[in-house]
Amino acid sequence: MDQKALSIIESHCGQSFRTKQVTEQIELARNIGKLNHNPIVRINEVKARATEWAQSDVFGASGWANIHPDSITRIDDQFEVPGGVLNSCWTEAKVTYTVGYEKLPEPIQKACKLLTENLQHKNINSYKISALLTEEIIDLITPYMRK
Repeated sequence: MDQKALSIIESHCGQSFRTKQVTEQIELARNIGKLNHNPIVRINEVKARATEWAQSDVFGASGWANIHPDSITRIDDQFEVPGGVLNSCWTEAKVTYTVGYEKLPEPIQKACKLLTENLQHKNINSYKISALLTEEIIDLITPYMRK
């Protein structure tokens, strides 16, 4: 895989297709939060805390509690953390997760191959990147463009 071609396609699509680890601190509403990066490969680590009286006043200052990633319910980019002490709600979560593609989607692989061929046949310094992205390449990558 030509890394230059993949970088050009990633730049044009507004997203990376390589896997990377991301950590976010997210506000929860009734133990439910929304992750901001996609596609989500897996959730690696979750810590949650509450600022509600049930956990912070009765049981002492609320620190971060470790939540096992397998106990997290996830639908697309939303996730639910199981209830805390007395089944009360968490108000914040720190979530570390892996995003990207473990295997590049077939259309992206094909677009990279076509773009690599274009890069080999044209002098990259004399062309704008947009001139290298043929209609065929654009058709392949359009479904992966960030909105």
